[in-house]
Amino acid sequence: MAWLAKDKDGTEAFYAKKPLRELEMWVERPVNSNRVNHTENLPKGTIFRLIGRELDWEDEPVELTEETLVKPVTDEEIEEANPYKNASAQCDTITYGEMLG
Repeated sequence: MAWLAKDKDGTEAFYAKKPLRELEMWVERPVNSNRVNHTENLPKGTIFRLIGRELDWEDEPVELTEETLVKPVTDEEIEEANPYKNASAQCDTITYGEMLG
């Protein structure tokens, strides 16, 4: 089946074979090859929708199986699980002249 992992920068991806951690990303290295593949990136939130929990860079890849797949997750459930849902996105506007003093 397929494997899911999240790179250090938060990029979600899936792989045909279990990926290996290299530098700051997960890579798939075909048997007997020096060629590295970083398969398909997924839209943010896809891993949560598939397995019902987030993955972090520190987590090992998760193999997609009937046991790891969860029931479909609604947009409301995703919003509820969002750790940044209460964060403020406000910022003050400042002119270039004000920055220079």
